[in-house]
Amino acid sequence: MGSFSLTDRQSLTLSGITKIKSSEPMQIIAVQDGAGVVISGKDLTVVNANISTGELEVSGRVNGVRYTDKQKERKFSVKNLFK
Repeated sequence: MGSFSLTDRQSLTLSGITKIKSSEPMQIIAVQDGAGVVISGKDLTVVNANISTGELEVSGRVNGVRYTDKQKERKFSVKNLFK
């Protein structure tokens, strides 16, 4: 199971990371324990990313950390409605 630690909204450390989907100054998207993690803020930078150990360190102004459920990310399909 993953965890995260936020210090003074400037330094974020996450564990259990299996993938980094994108990294931009205002948003970083990663996968932790099968769920998406969206980190939003300003001047965000990946300081350290080690997928083999699952560690991710981010610096910058962190405004929010949001988890997304993998189930909810599925796209709606009319074909699935009649199964």
